[in-house]
Parts: sequence; C-alpha cells; structure tokens
Amino acid sequence: MSQQISTAPASDDSMGSTPVTPSQLKTFLAETPLMYKNRLHKGAKKHILTNCYRSLWSNDLDLMQKYFFKEGLSDSDNLSQLLEKYNLFGSEQHDHDDHQHSNQQNLSINNDDEPEYWESQRGKQCGHLFKKGESVYRCRNCGLDDTCVMCSKCFHSTNHDGHDVKIWISRGAGGCCDCGDPEAWKIPLECSIHSLNAASNIPDSSSSMSTQRQLEPLSSVPQSIIDSLRDTITVVFDYILETFATSPEDVVAVGTAESIRQDCRDSHQALNLPVNAPNQTYACVLWNDEKHSFDAVINIVCEAIGCTKDEAAHCAECVDEYGRHIVKESTDIDELIRIADTISSINLAVTICSSQKTLREEIAGLLLDWLKDLTGGRYKFFSHVEGGSSIIRDIICEVLSEDWALRPELAWLSIRYRRERMPEDEDDEFDLEGADTDMGEDDEDEDEIMFGEEINEEEILLDEDDLFENSNEEGSDDEEEMPVVIEQSSEMDTDGDVAVSTESSASRRRQSDAPSRHQADTNIMSSSQGRHAEALKRRRLSSSTHKPRDILDMEWNLDTWLEYTEKLEVEERVLAQQLGIPIESTANDIVTTHRLNANLKKEFKRKLRLDYLLQFDLRLWKTARVSIKDLLIGTFISNFQYRPVLGTRFARNYPELVDAFFFKDREPENSISTLSVQLLTVPTVASMLVKEYKFFGIVCTILENFFLTDHIHMTLPEEYSRAQVDCSSRAIGRHRYAYTIFDLRYVMNAEQVKAEILRNPLYLRHFIDMLYQFQEMDPLQRKADTHVEFESQSWVTAFNMTLQTSKLCRLFAGCFGSSEVDVSDASRNLCRSIYRVLREIAEWNPVLVSRKDDNETLSDTRVKINGLKDQKFHQINTPNAGAFEIVEFDITKNPVSFHHPFHWLLSELFENVSLLHPAVLCELGWLGGFKQMVDDAFEDKKHDMFLMILEYPIRTIALLAQISCGVWVRNGYNIRNQAHSYRDVNVRESTLDCDIYLLQVGLTVCDSNQILLTLMDRFQLVEWFRGKADKSSVYDASQMNYMVEEFLNLLIICVTEHGYASGTTIEQRIRQYIIQFLGISSMAYSELLKLIPESLTEHESFESQLNQIANFKAPDGLNDRGLYEIKPEYLDEIDPYHWHYTRNQREEAQAVLKKRWNQLNPDNKLSDKEEFLLIPKVKRIEVGPFRHLGQFLHSHVLCQIIAYALWDAKFNKETKNDTMLDEALYLGMLAVTDPNSPSSELAAMKMKGKYRADVLVDESTCTHFVNFAEKDSYSIQINEIEKTHASLLLILLRCLDDAELSHAHKRLQFIVDKIEGYGSAKAKEQIAEWKERKSIETKAKVEREGENSTSEYEKKKAAAKARQAAIMSQFAKAQSQFMEKHAGLYKIDDEDEDEEVQELYEEVATMKDELGSENELEVVRKCYFPADNCIVCQEELDDNNLFGMLGLIQQSNLHRLIPMNNTDVMADILESSRLANPWVAAKDEKENDKPFSFAGFPTEAHVPGLDISSCGHLMHADCFETYQKSVESQLLGEFGRTFPFAVSPKSRFLCPLCKALGNVLVPIVWKGKTESFPGAMAPSSDYAGLTKSMKDAAEDLRKNFEHIPGAFDEDVPFVNNDPNLVIKDKDRLKQIYNQLMKVMHVTMEKRPVEHPLNLPDSLLSLYDMYAYTIANFEIAQRGIEGTRARDLTVEHTGTFIDDVSNTSQMLLKILGMTNNLIRDLMNTPWQAEDRFTRERLALQAISQLLPETTAGLVDDVYKAHNLKTMLIDDPFRVLVRMSFAISDIPSIEIHHVLRTIYITELTRIVISLAQGILNGDRILKDAKILQFLKSLNQDKQQMAGTESIQRFTNYVLELLNIPSSSIKNLFDVIQPGAFVSLIRFFALPFLRKSLLFMVVCHGFIPQNPSDDMEEKYEFENILDILRLPGLDTALDLQSFEQNLVKGWCEDYMKCSSQLQQIQDPVLSISLNLPTQYQLTSLPYRLDELLDESSKRVCRKCKTVPEHSAICLICGTFVCARRFCCTEGTKGECNTHMKR
Repeated sequence: MSQQISTAPASDDSMGSTPVTPSQLKTFLAETPLMYKNRLHKGAKKHILTNCYRSLWSNDLDLMQKYFFKEGLSDSDNLSQLLEKYNLFGSEQHDHDDHQHSNQQNLSINNDDEPEYWESQRGKQCGHLFKKGESVYRCRNCGLDDTCVMCSKCFHSTNHDGHDVKIWISRGAGGCCDCGDPEAWKIPLECSIHSLNAASNIPDSSSSMSTQRQLEPLSSVPQSIIDSLRDTITVVFDYILETFATSPEDVVAVGTAESIRQDCRDSHQALNLPVNAPNQTYACVLWNDEKHSFDAVINIVCEAIGCTKDEAAHCAECVDEYGRHIVKESTDIDELIRIADTISSINLAVTICSSQKTLREEIAGLLLDWLKDLTGGRYKFFSHVEGGSSIIRDIICEVLSEDWALRPELAWLSIRYRRERMPEDEDDEFDLEGADTDMGEDDEDEDEIMFGEEINEEEILLDEDDLFENSNEEGSDDEEEMPVVIEQSSEMDTDGDVAVSTESSASRRRQSDAPSRHQADTNIMSSSQGRHAEALKRRRLSSSTHKPRDILDMEWNLDTWLEYTEKLEVEERVLAQQLGIPIESTANDIVTTHRLNANLKKEFKRKLRLDYLLQFDLRLWKTARVSIKDLLIGTFISNFQYRPVLGTRFARNYPELVDAFFFKDREPENSISTLSVQLLTVPTVASMLVKEYKFFGIVCTILENFFLTDHIHMTLPEEYSRAQVDCSSRAIGRHRYAYTIFDLRYVMNAEQVKAEILRNPLYLRHFIDMLYQFQEMDPLQRKADTHVEFESQSWVTAFNMTLQTSKLCRLFAGCFGSSEVDVSDASRNLCRSIYRVLREIAEWNPVLVSRKDDNETLSDTRVKINGLKDQKFHQINTPNAGAFEIVEFDITKNPVSFHHPFHWLLSELFENVSLLHPAVLCELGWLGGFKQMVDDAFEDKKHDMFLMILEYPIRTIALLAQISCGVWVRNGYNIRNQAHSYRDVNVRESTLDCDIYLLQVGLTVCDSNQILLTLMDRFQLVEWFRGKADKSSVYDASQMNYMVEEFLNLLIICVTEHGYASGTTIEQRIRQYIIQFLGISSMAYSELLKLIPESLTEHESFESQLNQIANFKAPDGLNDRGLYEIKPEYLDEIDPYHWHYTRNQREEAQAVLKKRWNQLNPDNKLSDKEEFLLIPKVKRIEVGPFRHLGQFLHSHVLCQIIAYALWDAKFNKETKNDTMLDEALYLGMLAVTDPNSPSSELAAMKMKGKYRADVLVDESTCTHFVNFAEKDSYSIQINEIEKTHASLLLILLRCLDDAELSHAHKRLQFIVDKIEGYGSAKAKEQIAEWKERKSIETKAKVEREGENSTSEYEKKKAAAKARQAAIMSQFAKAQSQFMEKHAGLYKIDDEDEDEEVQELYEEVATMKDELGSENELEVVRKCYFPADNCIVCQEELDDNNLFGMLGLIQQSNLHRLIPMNNTDVMADILESSRLANPWVAAKDEKENDKPFSFAGFPTEAHVPGLDISSCGHLMHADCFETYQKSVESQLLGEFGRTFPFAVSPKSRFLCPLCKALGNVLVPIVWKGKTESFPGAMAPSSDYAGLTKSMKDAAEDLRKNFEHIPGAFDEDVPFVNNDPNLVIKDKDRLKQIYNQLMKVMHVTMEKRPVEHPLNLPDSLLSLYDMYAYTIANFEIAQRGIEGTRARDLTVEHTGTFIDDVSNTSQMLLKILGMTNNLIRDLMNTPWQAEDRFTRERLALQAISQLLPETTAGLVDDVYKAHNLKTMLIDDPFRVLVRMSFAISDIPSIEIHHVLRTIYITELTRIVISLAQGILNGDRILKDAKILQFLKSLNQDKQQMAGTESIQRFTNYVLELLNIPSSSIKNLFDVIQPGAFVSLIRFFALPFLRKSLLFMVVCHGFIPQNPSDDMEEKYEFENILDILRLPGLDTALDLQSFEQNLVKGWCEDYMKCSSQLQQIQDPVLSISLNLPTQYQLTSLPYRLDELLDESSKRVCRKCKTVPEHSAICLICGTFVCARRFCCTEGTKGECNTHMKR
C-alpha cells in the first residue's frame, strides 16, 4: 500500500489508493516517512493534508457537502483542488499574498480577513494573537487588572471615551486579545465585532455563510460525523505525541557514531520504521537560538559544509524563521559529526538523527498547523449549525483531556536523552511578552532598567552536587533514570527521598545504566570530539534492563509534599491558638483537607495527552512551539468549559516546566510556560488552582528552595528551613525567576483568591517561608580604615529580588481588603496575620549554608545579622525622663542590611487602616484599641518587643543618612548606588516608605521617650542632644550637622505624613502627589511620572486628577514641549516637608508658598530676605488607630531634641546651619499646633473651657509639650567654659534676643505665643517680663538712633555712590580688555541685547559727503574671529600656532525642485502663495482635511550637494592631526567596529568636547573681518554701466594671457595685502587646505583621491558648497520665526538671519574668506594647469552672465562646454560663483551683479510657470488644483503690479517664440494678480539667500528693524534692506536689461535646439521648491501609525516586517533590524537612504 501511495500524484483522490477512515489514516501517516524520500515537499504536504481532511468525514461525500463544503465534488474535481480553492493548504498563504500585492505601490495586507473578526465570532472571545510590532491596548477603567488587553480592532470597536488607556508594542512572544471574555472586564464591553447585541460593522468574510438561513440545532449533527472527527483528531494527536516522544531534548552534545546508530535503531523500532536499513541516511540539524547573529551562523555553516554564502544565508534564514534546518544529509555519520562539531564550536545547537525520524517530526509540525487551522483558520466548517464553529474546537479539547499514556518502548525513549542545563556563564535574560499581557511596562521594564546591569566578575555558584550525602546505596542505579533535576519518583524510598533524589538529580550528567557505562566511556574517549566530555555522557545508551518509566512520571514526591503542607496547616492552627486569635474551624476542615489532597493526588497522577504536549515543549523547534501555544489558546483558553482543565494540567506539570524554563530553554520566549499569563489571570482558573490544587503553595515552595539550591526542589532537608540566601550565588542572579514571581502575582490579583488567602493561614505560612531567606540578606559592614578593594555586584541581584518581594508583600497584604469578606472576619484574620508576622520576626535567626564546589567547602567570609533573641541592651539616661533600656547596636561597626521583607509585609498589613479602627477591634476583644492589640502580640513584657522589631527598619533609615553624609565612603560607589536605589521613587513605595510607616506605628504604640531615644541612638546623636561633644563619634562636624538635620526631618515626616495613617483613598494620594510636585515646578507629563510612584500613575484616576488639578500648556514651536501647570488655588496645599522631597525641593516648596503669600497679600509683600512665617497645616485624624499619632510630640525627649537643636543654632553661629534651625522650629511649631494627640485635645478643651463628652482623656498622663517647654531644664553651654541650665522657653526667649537670628524671629515668636496661650501662670509671667524688657530696650534704641539718622543716611548714600563709581570704572576697563581679546565669543545676558551686541565690534561712524542731502551714516567695524583655548591641549590660541574651527562636510539631498506634475506639491504652492506669510500654512486645516496617506516628496526631485557645519569648537592644527590619528587607529580596533562612526569615511571623528561629528579643520588665519553699512549695498558706479564694466574687465583678463603665456613650473609668489591675515606657516596651511579639498572630493565622489586635485575644480566645488550651505540655512529657517528663544549673541535685524546661530554665521564668514585665500595660496603647478586660475574663473562667470557680448572676446573659457545657460543654472549659485570670481575686479560691484541676477530669477520664474501651466493639461484637470487656482485668482484680483508683469511676460515669452494666443490662455488660467503673487512667492527664497550671503561674505550690516517693518511683507522688507527695486520697477526693464534678457533667452533657445531628444519647443526650467519643507504625512495618533505599520508589506522581501521603519522623505516602509533585506553589511534602512 505504501508503494501505491508513494507513486500516486499528490492530487490523486481515487478511492482505491488513499485512506478514507481514521484507522486507514493512522496507517498512512505511519508510512509517510518512507514515501517522500526524506523530503517534505509541497506536493507531499498537500497529499498528507488532503488525506487528513478526507478522514474527517470518513470519505462520506454527502456529509462533506452538508457540513464542510456545500458545493461538494463533481466528477472532474478532486479534493485537493477544492482545498486549494479555499486556500486550506497553509503553505500557499504567503505565495498568494505575494502575488496579490506585488504590483501595488504601497503594499499592505488587510487584517479584516482574519477569522477572529468574522461575523461568526459573535458571542465568543476574540483571542487574536498579538504579532510582533502590533499595538496592544489596555484600558484601566474597563480592565479587571493590568493583564486584560485588547487588539486594535476590538479597542476601536468599543467605547473608551474619557478612559485612561495605555498603548504599547507587542514583542510577539505570546498574548491574545481578551475582548469577549467576561472575566477580563469590570464592566460589560459592547464590541461591535464580538458582542451578540451590538450593531455589526464587520461583513461576513466566511465563504460558507454568504447567505443567511436558519441555523440547525447542534443535536442535528449525526453522531457518525462526530465520531469520525474525534477518531481523526485522536489519530493525529497520537501520531504527533509518539513522534515527539522519540525526539531528544538534548541539542548540545552530538554523541558518538555508535550512539547515533543505536538511537536510530531504537527510534525506528518504536515507530515501526525500517531498522538497520541499508544506506541509512542521517540528518544534521541546526537549531535556532537568540544569541548568535546571522553573520556568525553563515560563516560557521560555510566553514562546516563548504557551501556558498548564499546557501548558508538561506540556511540561517530558515533556522531563524522555523527554528531549525537540515544542514546536510548523508550516510556517513563521521562526516556529519565533523560538521556538527564545527558548528557547535561557537555554542550553536546541533543534532544528528535519522532522516526518516526527522521527516516524521516535520510531518508532526505540519499536522500541528493543520489542527490550529481547523479551529482558527479562515474557513469555518459546520457553518449552518448553531454553535458549529465550536464542534471541532471542543473535540480537540476532549481528545487532549483524555487519559492516555505512551507505549513502554516510547516511554523509555521519551526520557533517554534529557537536556542539560545551559552553561552557567550564559546570560539567561530575554524579552518576554510581558508588556502585552501583564506588567512588562509596569514591573519588568522598571526592574530591568534600574538593576539590570551586568555583573562582570566571576560569581560564586551554589553547586548542589555535594550539598547532600548519598545515604541510599541504590542511588547509583537509580540516578541513571533521573532525567530532570527535581526529585525522585514516588516509587522510591521516601525515607531517603531528599538525599537520594537530590544526589541523583544533581548528577544528571550520568544518564545511562551501569552495564553500558564502560562501553560508552570507551566510545567517548576514542571519538574525535574533544568538547564537553561530561555532556557526552548524557548520550550513553541505556541497556535493555531499563525500568519502564515515562516522561510524565513525577520527579518529585507528591505524597511527601502534601504531608508537609498538612503539617504546616496543623502548625498554623496551633500557632493561631497560642497567639490568642484561634482559627474558626470545624471538624470538617480536616476532612476537607484530606479530600482535597486525595483529589489532587488522583488528578496529578493521571496522564493526559495534554500533559505530554506540555512536557514535549522543550524538544520542539520554534514554529512547532508557537503552534502548540496558538492551538491551546484557540482551544482551551478561549473555551470557558476547558480552561480549568488546562489550568489543572499546567499546575500538575509546573515544577518540570519551571525547571526547563529556568535552566535549559535556549529560546525561553517560546516556552509553553509563558501561557501562565493567559491562564492565571482568569479569576475562576486562578481560584480553582489555589483552592483545590495548592498552586500557591507549589509556587512558593519552588521559589523557597530554588534560591537556596539553584535547583527545583519541592522538599529540602531541615537544615535549609531557616537558611539565608547567598546573594553571590548563581540562583539569585538568574533573570528568569521573575516570571515565576509574576505567576504568583497573577493569582493574587483574583478576588476569590484574595478571600481564600485572607481566611486560610496556610498561605501566609507558605509566603513567610519563601520570604525567610531574604530577610536581612546581603548584609553590609562599614570599612573604617581602608577602602574596599573589590566592589561586589551582589547588591544588584539582591535589589532585583527586593523589587519582586516587596511588590509581592504589597499584593499579599492587599488581599485583606477583599470585598468578599465582611469587616469583622477580615479584621480578625488581619490581626492574626499581624501577630503571625510579628512572631516570625521575633523568632527569626537564620543559618548560612556552607558554600561547596566539587566536593570541597569554599572559604566563607559572609557575615550574618543576629535575630532579636541575640540583641544586647544598654542604659541611656535623660535629663528629665529618666533612664531607659535601649538595644545596643552601632551600625558603623555591626552588619546591617537594606532588605527586610518581613517588615515590609508587616507594614503593608498595617496599611489596612479601616480594619484596625477601635470600634472593630473592640468587637474582637481589644478594648484598649490598636495599642492593646499590638501589645498583646507578645508574651515577653520585659522589653518592648515591638520596638525591638522596629530595630531593622530604623537601622536602615539611619544607614541611609550616614551614606548620604559620607560616613560609608570607604565602601565604594556600590553603597551609594544601593542608597540611591532604595530611595528611588518606584522602589521606596514598597521599602523605605514602609519603614517610615512602621516607625509611625511604633510612635503610636510604643513609649514616646523610649522610641525617640532608640532613634537617637541609631543615629548616634545621644551625646549631641545632651549638649556634649562625643569624642568617640565617627562623625566630623559637617557630618554631625547633616545627621541631626536628617533626624529632625524624619520626625517631621512622621508627624505630617498621613497618606497611610489616615486611611486616605488612592485618589486622595494621587491628588497630593500631583500638587506636591507640580506645585514647585511646571513639568512635562513624562517628568511628572518619574517623580510619582508607579502604583499611583498606573491607577485609572490619575489622568482625571491631573486634569482637575493642572492646566496643560501646549508646546510652542519645534523645540518646546508641553507642560502641566498647577492651578493657583491648589498651591496652598503644598507641604514643604513632603516625605518624597529632596532638600532642594523643600526649599523650592517654601519659596513657592512665600511667592503665593505675596500674591494673596500684595499690600504686605515680603522681600527675599524677610522671614516667611510658614505655619504647619496638619490635618486632624478623626478616627482610626493613628488618631494619636502626634503624641510623641508631647514628651520629655522631643522637648530635649528641640532645645539642643535651637541652642546649637544660637551658640555655634560660625556653622550658620539654617537648615537645622528651620527644622527645629518647624518641629516646635508642630508640637504646639498638632491636633492628633490626647494632650493637644485636652489643652484645646481647657483653653476653650469646654469639654467634649465623646473624648475621654486621662489628664494625669496627658502632659502637653508646653509644660515640658516650661519646666524641663537642660544643661547648655554659654561659652567655651561656662554652662548653665535653661528650659526650652528660656532658650526661645534668648534666641528672640539674638539679632543674628532675626530671620527666625517670627517663628520663634509664634512658638512663644502658643506657650503663652497654653502655659501656666508662671510661664505667662516669664514671657510678660521678657516682653516688658524688650519694649524698654526698643524705645531706648529708637531714641539713640533718631538723633543721627539723617546724617548716617547721607553718609551711607555717598559711600554707596563712591563704591558704585569705582566698580563701574573697573568694570569698563575689564570689559574693554576682554572685548579686544574675546569679542566674538561674548554672550549677552542683559535686556538691551541689541546695544550690547554692538560692543562686540569696533565701530567708527563717519559722514559721507557723497550721500548728499540724505546725510546717511556709514558704519565701519571689525568683527573679531573666535580665538579662545584649544579644546585638546587647553593652551591659548594665537598667531604663533595654526588653529581652526572643527567642521563637518557631508553630502546632503535637502534641496528640492518643483515636480510640476505632482498635484500635492502644486496644491501646497498655490495655497501658500495666497497667504500673507507663505511659510505658515493652515496646519489645523491640513490635519483635518488631509487624510494621512504616507505620501512623501518624490525622491527624483531632490538635488544633491555638499554642506558644511560646525560645532564651533577650536583646536590647534597639530592637536587636530594627533587627535585624528588616534581616531583612525581606534577605528582599526575592536572598539571601532562597535560604533557607527567606524564605518564612516576615514577622516571622521567626534569632537572631544561636545561629541559632534566632524571631518575637517577650517583654519582661522585672520584676526577678523571688516564690516560696514551700507557697504556693498551702496555702489559707487552707475548700474547702467554694468555691461560695459564687465566687457572691460573681460578684455583686461584676456590681455593677461597674452603677456604671460604658457604653463608654469614654480609656485606663484603669494602676496598678502590683508592686514588682518597672519600666516606663519604657509606649507602647513596648504596641507590643511589640501586635506579639506580631499574630504570634499571623497564625500561627493564616494571614492578615494587617485590623482592630484585640480585647483579650478576644487574652487568651484568650494563655491558650490558655500552656496548650498547658505541655501540650507535659508530652508531651515522657513516658518520658524518666533518659535524659539532668541540667540542674544546674534544682532537683531528683524529678518530670518536672527535665527541663524552665531556659530554658523561665523563659520560662513571664515569660509567666505577661505575661498578667496585658497585661490591665491594654492595656485601651484601641482594643482593648476597654468598661472591663470583666477582669470579663467572670472571669464567663465562673465561669459555665463553675458553669453552674447563676450562670445567673440573670450576664446578659452575654462570648461566652457560644461557651462550651463543662465536660465538653466541656479541663480544663487551663479551669484556666489561670480562673487568670488570677480572679487579682485573693483569695477564690477557686487550689488549690480545681485540686481542683474535678481532679474534672471524673475525671468526664470515667469518662463517656468508659463511652461508648467501651458503644458500642464493633466494637472489642470485636477479638482483640487482648480479649486486652489480659483481661490487664488479671487483673492489676488487687486494685486499691484499686474500691468508690468503682463508686459514683462509678453516680452519674455515672445523671445521664446511662444504664440500670443498661448500667452492669452496663460492669463485666462491664472489672473495677472495671482501671477504676481506666485512670482513674489517663488522669488522670496532667492532674496533671503542673497541677504544672508551679503551679510556673511560681503560684510553687510543690516540695521535694526524700523517701526514700519512689521507692517510690510517679508518680500518688501528684504528688497528694502538689499536696496533692490520693487517688483514693478524691476520688471520695467531698462534697455541694457532688455539686451541681457534677450541674450539669456537666445542662449537658452540655442541650447534647446541643440538637444535633439527634447521634443518640447523649449527646454524646461526647474525651480527650487519655495514652500516650507514637510516630511511624510503621518496620522495624528501614534496607534494608527502602529496599526498601519503592522499591515504594510516591504517592497523588497514582500513580507510584513517584524520591525518596520518608514522613510519620512518618500513614505516607503522598509524592514528594520532584519536580515532578509540586507545588502552586504548594511540593512534596508541604509540602502534605502542611499537611493
């Protein structure tokens, strides 16, 4: 039968030769590897799929026609043709698409055809799989959590107006659209595509539902067809699973020839393939990974098999696309092994196996795709049956969910070759699709960015090979069958479980049985492979005595682990009883636990096809793995009924999947374990797994044991139960563990899970056990004497772990806020959890597991932090409060850690303030409220245990302060990085903020004096606050002050920060943060996000709160950015001591509040030096556990703190510590105003004389701060010898007497007034005496000063004037000296910048008699060129050493010509020409009217040229040469190949100062340049004599040829007539100029200089570069006037030149003088043919301007044949060339030349417009053009100059022989007024360029703008400045001008007639584009661009790029970062740019 099938054609469907039933299909599939000669070609695929389709209906044509294809098959048809008709052969999809789009200009695909968007998908989940580069949407208002996302189509089909939506780009590694899933959304979503009741806007794309008819019920489908479907799918899945069972996981070790043959025999025997066949072929398969580049793969494949680069490239592309590829097939195994060794030498994965088995695997992959297409393909079966689209999907789910096991021989093969762990030094980091589906944007990216730096030093790895002793003698036998490193199977002896299983699993490299070991060792040692001998041992053949095991046999002892969990649960119940909060349980609880465990065992011991599919993931290739994920998403995850099944199997196999994911997966982004985000985010699935299958415990156990052993264990020996993680181990350094932590976070997001966690203490136990090892990890010890020599990077891994654990703590504590549990139960469970955590902290005492490596114990220098039981105490005495026992601990001597997750968890639990209200606690039995609840947690009453528990966070807070002030400086930079990271806004919310909040709890429940003394002791400030100098202190004076300031600030924060303490809502917290940060400064949205914790910015109400509090100021101009500005009414809510403020921000906040006060009180404004009385505004906490948070303010110790801080500010004035004074006063003001304490409540009631009945206050214990301030006495230092005792009140009064503290008197007086109000009679009497004394002293002082007040005032005034005069004199002298030296670099900061800019120049004003009655003032000045210091050697630049300005010469394509046939361009011109300011188009109208089409400017209309720019920095010529040589040598090394400039031209470099790119040095050999007004704009000769002057000049130039004929052999002597020119070394200068010209040549020609450069050619290139650069500046300034800040170093002219930077203008001035100098200096025999370079260039310029008049005069014009006619050439380029050519001919004045070329420009415009209109029949038919013409004609009817333009046009066009009728037609189409408007618009760029040219080249000084300048159009303004005639006058030609125009036209006609190929009557003239340049039009919304880019097909490779790029010039989409479109070493972006 196999022979018949193999010879039949693929399309042959005869019934006798093909299988028709599932059983026959099974036989057919088994024999397929023998049919196709080991190649799965296209015909073979069609043949296989045809038979699979036929088997679905068992070849019953009636059933086929009814349920599958309605048209059925005719006699002449076959099934293959029908399948091909409906495109059901998946491989044809791409071919079809390529053909369909091959002829389109903008290739794109339509995603509407995707089946998830068809009408048949209504009522179902969308399930659209996100592709790489696709946009993903998340709505915070609608989504249940951050994992609920939507595709673009579903998002736009639902209503999200006003919602907070986040968009990001998919990375294509998983994730699907949740639209249609009711569990994903808070509110029902009405999607027009998927909702049942929504209006449809999607046409039905299914061909089987073209007509609407009544759907048949599902019950009408015959059982026979259901059975046939089930049997077929069963056959296919069995075939797939049996095939994959024989596939090896190990893709690293190739194996020996004998092992490969043995594998072939065993596999073939198990799969019923021929065994020991003659000429057996084998395949060498290369596998994909994400580590190697294409080039590396191509090179190694070429080396291995000797193929061509193209063949190797094809191989690499196939591997990248499909995941693997057959490199070579052969019967010679040794040859294949040699190839494999070569390829694997660079750590590429290679396998060798039989060709038949490889083919069978390919068939299995094909069948996977077929199954996926059955459920999610574009053709749907059972289309007329209700629910028909779910039939096949449900059957697939049923088949996969059935019990099934491999045959024994296959089961054995499935575990024979298991994959080894990846090399320990290989980076395991990768990008998973986290952002699409969960918290990639929120968590993963944040964590990676902050702490993802590389660890360069070798890490000490925790190797588990010798962690345990092998106590089981049978372990040596059993270890050969242990395929995974988890634990032993349940049939092993449980007593030796851990010891045996761990040893055997840790020795996974020994995989064979004992009998075959010697033979395999011999083969290995004798083989040619020399690499990885240990890895090869895994390939040993197993003997025939192997045990019958299966890959699904659990590698961990489930029974043992369940017993362990039961034990934990019992322990927790006992502990709860001991803690006094017993768990409400019944007798059924134990029974329920046993029942759940029994059910779990039963379920986990089942073997399903689905289990095998999950377990085989690691041995598959990329496309197969993706297909399985897609299949499961399309079947199980989108099927609400079968989701729980997949979840159960996922939990069952979770340890094995995690093991593969952590240690073995080379392509982790394709791992099946990434399905967790799809499963665990479904609330029902998460709840089921947690409640019924102990998934929470499984994950916690895995994580708990993984970090200790670097292996996946479910149980560990007892010694590990209290172990602490080693932060230098490999385990904690792995990146992939984060995704397992994500799984834990997913399940805790479900409300049902939260309620379960809240009720059952077992979850807290699992969680605590997992956190135990991280408590106080990575301890730090201060280096006191020597600096640390080696800075370990273990802190990075520790902080990465902290990021994850702290967020887990927040999530776990958030479970107690579940809405599914009533308040009483929630409060009881919360208190029990608090007690449990407190007990765990109290008993915490970790052990350090010894480090081992290769059976040797490594030296261990780790330190350990002791638990609470090991703490020692010491006694601290206070002046007034007595003595206290305080924990003795010095953080500068003992180890301390940043990491205490137990405390963060405790803090997060305390944040559930609503559950800790006194009323709630009273109901639960704590009548004393919150304080009693906390106190009752401990049995030991000897010490304050809660205060001891606070030790760890207090130490961390003090540590941060010490690090900031430099106490830990010898510990290196890492300690500072840790402190910075701990304070980072997105870290501190779950760490530092938790520490401070715990401290607030302590201040509430602990003795105030004792906790303040503890804080004081940790900060090591006890002696300082006694007024004594601590000689043993580690602080110097400045450090001591800093520590005091930090201490005081901490106390202020504890009083004022009520974010958690008052139970504020998250909306209120968001509001507070926005006000705090926007209040001190307006900022952009992105800046604001960096300052606010992510949990707040990610909340759905953040945007609404921001919009309520602030106004958005849109950006103004290109360089501006949008800012949010706070509304003024919210400024009063700023708290200057906000806990997230830095010191600078606190000062800024106080300044803002002061400014706000001045605005509200304009009559009492405060000056900068006046004190601002900032009264604290602490809100009252009405109810809750923190109602008396401020009680610690009313204590002896706090009064002592304030007293000594104030006295230090008074006594130690030399330190001038205002910060300490401010904080002490603010703390004192808080003490007298804070409302949150019993003492303040009692004081308020006494003052009012009214007592509240609802407030019970014990007066005996409620002493107010005022009483302490009055009565407590302190020993203070009066002077260096004398001491005295004083109260705080007395200190306050002394400070008020101190005039040097006058800046604090208001605050001091405020406190004194409060003491007077609340204090006793004695205090009031003392204050009254002070006031009386103060009054007497004040009166006496006034009387003394009144006598001499007038005279004193006059003396001070006179002295001030004298000082001012002296200062101004010195300033003027210094300014004069500075201006001489640095005039060109002086920057102006004064308001009157126009006057100050003039001081940059020396000006001499003289009256010119020639100006007659005008009396015009001529200004002549000198502009100094820059001469500062060399940026390399820092020496001063002067004339002694040649120097210059760094520059960059590069090719540019900026200039654009007008394509007259382009309607978009012409429409833009017509629209702009009718505007007053043509550069400012109606942008809003364009955005609304123009749909985005990605249309760019035609590439063929660009004009290339050279451009020069400069950063302005200066360098010596010698320094430049040295630096350039160093750069060139650097480019030859490895460093150069890493960076982009390595591939640039050889001479390129980066500026050492600003890193700007450069390639030349432009020498500066002039001191300056003379400039004048009106200068060149006031010619001395008559304009009408220009022609004669030129003829005379040409005659004189011609005579030079006659006097000195011939070539020359020596240099022409250079004569310097310029006094500003100083040349010390001509040869060196020539060398630099020569290098500059070479760079120009190489840049333009793209090839090296092969012969000496020609001087005339080089000069013309220089002139053209000069013109091109000026034109670039003009183009760049279009439309940006007034959009950016003025450069105050540039003179204000009122023109566009104001926006050209001073550096750029200076470069142009220097380059203009360089052009003339090079011509004279470089005129050598080596670069010029003769001595007459200057003469020849001048004659060439004159010949071009006067073509007819000089034709007979000039015989040898240089390259006359290349000279363009005047009307064809660019007029501005002609102007620049002529200007330099005639610079030595004074008779030809540049202004006359400018005016003449202005006429040339007008002539060209008229001719070009006439040609375009008269020949533009097609464009004039365009409706848009006609509309614009009509509008222009109407708007410009009254335009001046219409008559002159008509005369001029008639004259010019008649010279070109254009009929008068055509001229009449011209003005019929465009009216004369509109024609004038167009001419003005086209001529304006030429005038602007000419103005800039006259300024920078000819030294023209434009005058300050006049008042009427703003009223004129720019066209008239520039004409006035350039002194050119208006358009009317210019077009009224003089006789000589008429002759010139006539000559130009005749020359133009002559040139046209000579071009035979031109069919038009005249040669077309191209004009420069006059409009503002625009890039490709893009959509307004970014997501629209992303959606469009995901559809656009690359024109080159005809595929949709994974990473696409768009050319903003022409609008083409290209491939970015892909190998497919590369040419050589350059990608498509670079190759496209060249075009």
